[in-house]
Amino acid sequence: MQTQGEAWANRTVYPTLGVAGLSVLLAEPQGVATVLSSNFSEVMRIVTPLGMMNYLRLAAKQGLLIKDGRSLELLQQVDFKLKT
Repeated sequence: MQTQGEAWANRTVYPTLGVAGLSVLLAEPQGVATVLSSNFSEVMRIVTPLGMMNYLRLAAKQGLLIKDGRSLELLQQVDFKLKT
């Protein structure tokens, strides 16, 4: 999921640069800096690993050890029944 998110975010780089180029003509330097700092791909590179670490921490609190991200993605396919 992280790789897919990063690939999607990378596709937003050129449109962001295009908008920044237009803002050079229409805005002050602070406006251009604001547009450039709003690039979604940089946010995805920071937020996605933090989210993954949070899920691993929550699983560990419940006694579930997950060694890699692939296992975490496969976890949704696990089917189990609780004994009553």
